[in-house]
Amino acid sequence: MIESDNDPKYINDSIPSCEQHERVVALRKLIARGIPCILWAEDAMRYAHRVPTCLFDQQILVPDHLLQEAAAVLQEGDYRPTTHSEHSLEILPGPHFGTSPFPKGIRLKHRDVPEDHPYKLEPIPTWILLLPQSYFGLSVESTERFQSLELGPSLSPLNAGILVPKYHTLLEGLVRFLIYQPTGLDIPHACGELQHTVLVEYLLTYRVEYNENEAPPPLGQLYPAEHQILEELQTQEARWYIRYLFERRAWPSSDATREYRGKDKIPPL
Repeated sequence: MIESDNDPKYINDSIPSCEQHERVVALRKLIARGIPCILWAEDAMRYAHRVPTCLFDQQILVPDHLLQEAAAVLQEGDYRPTTHSEHSLEILPGPHFGTSPFPKGIRLKHRDVPEDHPYKLEPIPTWILLLPQSYFGLSVESTERFQSLELGPSLSPLNAGILVPKYHTLLEGLVRFLIYQPTGLDIPHACGELQHTVLVEYLLTYRVEYNENEAPPPLGQLYPAEHQILEELQTQEARWYIRYLFERRAWPSSDATREYRGKDKIPPL
């Protein structure tokens, strides 16, 4: 997923506004039809938070009750329903084998993209993945948790309506998914868990700027930047999850997550 830090293609400052404008064409269509939406995952990381990452499916979050309507709007144009990405399907034996980590997700593919040239239309997304906002504990009405892409009004006034998660909001949403996976709480969806821990790791790595040539602080001690991140987090579950990771230098185990859920006073959405 991640590319060289020194490759200017993956540094935010070098990405022209016109490229970002083309990339978010689907979100403008939704906004024009009165459907609020959130730019999510790699797109939000790359364009809003300076994380040098490649782009895959463009993930767009919408209010749960507008999911089907959002898909219908995009199908009025160039996108058509398709199967979930094979890279997201569970490969471990068990109840989730062969399934997506997003049971209600709707994946669409641009009709003008040939199978042998999947990125022909870049920067226009080949695939779009529409997801319920509740998967990440978010609401489009909580505008204080979001920021804009700052593309400028000259390209399109609709760009101002695209919601992009603030740094803490993105972390909080990813953690929410990891603690309350939509495939069920008894057995984790391992592939979905891996994908989302990778996103968390990238966000933390490029904020803290860990030095691989230096030994980390003793267990229980944090880098100054890690303290700052914890101070910014606004949800109880995110503070627990990220503090666990920082203090132990290890991801919360399934048992630890189940124990936390049992103690959590805030029920999942």
